Amino acid sequence: MDAERFDHLTRRLGSGKTRRQALAALGAVTALWMQRGRAAQLGPPPCGTVGKPCTMLAGCCAGLTCVTSAINTNYGVCMSGGNGGTVHSGTSLVSPFSDSAQSTGTVDAPSSTTAPTTTGTTTSTTDPKAERLAKRQERKNRRSARRSKVKSRRATKASARKTRRKEAAEAAILAAGPELEFEYFTKQLLIEGESTKYEELRVTNVSPHPAVLTAVKLNSDLSPGTSLSKSLASGASYGFVSGIVNGDKLESDQFWWLQEPVCTSSDRGWIIKAAFSGDVENRTYTVLCDGTVNGVPLTSDDGTTNKKRKKRKRKQQAARRKNRKKKKKDN
Repeated sequence: MDAERFDHLTRRLGSGKTRRQALAALGAVTALWMQRGRAAQLGPPPCGTVGKPCTMLAGCCAGLTCVTSAINTNYGVCMSGGNGGTVHSGTSLVSPFSDSAQSTGTVDAPSSTTAPTTTGTTTSTTDPKAERLAKRQERKNRRSARRSKVKSRRATKASARKTRRKEAAEAAILAAGPELEFEYFTKQLLIEGESTKYEELRVTNVSPHPAVLTAVKLNSDLSPGTSLSKSLASGASYGFVSGIVNGDKLESDQFWWLQEPVCTSSDRGWIIKAAFSGDVENRTYTVLCDGTVNGVPLTSDDGTTNKKRKKRKRKQQAARRKNRKKKKKDN
């Protein structure tokens, strides 16, 4: 409100007016004053000159730079120079009465290679989607590693169990001794142009391990019998021949040990001793001419004899094939 308008209102109040007119004049004065205050608030804030304070709302005038502290970036002092805007001057507080404000009031333009000092937590520039994928892959790798460990541990335990079962089975077989099968028959042999009949007891090793035939004798013989050291691979067989004068015409898998025939009566027979090692005799077989082995019939009349022979023959053939493959592999 200027002086002329104030004098005019004063004269109007001083003249003889009614009370109502006086109150109306006072209301007008109040309204004008409030309108001036609102106009001042709505208008743009004044800019700061050199050495004057500057804030986020009231900056510096054109050509000046607001120099603030890194501790408080919301308050500073206007200085000439620079590129305008706001510049941090360090960690010292800046005020109109500080040394920086009492100086020449100029500031150098900040170097393009100098990064402004910042405080607080550093903001990550990693893509959120890529970060999620990385975490997911990390969890997947951990699960895969755990599964691999569990699988390896289970495989180790299964292998150990299998090895223990195999060792136990082999130990039981070794403790029981070699398992042999026997077959008795008569054959014709041409000796010096004459056909001679002889007996043969064919012994077959059906054990999964090699066996050693250590002795053979008649079941009525009280002597130790004839000592042997004949090794039989698994599935191999060997024949004991009797009833001929000599064994010059026999094959390599036949052994002539008795000139007289064995089966002159049903209670006669052979005693065969065998072992898995030549040092220990751990099994003895008594084969009689009545067709029993240790009291068990060697043959039967119920039609199963041919089946047993065929089954035994298949086992022997399989054992021979296995031995041939093993020899080829070793060579």
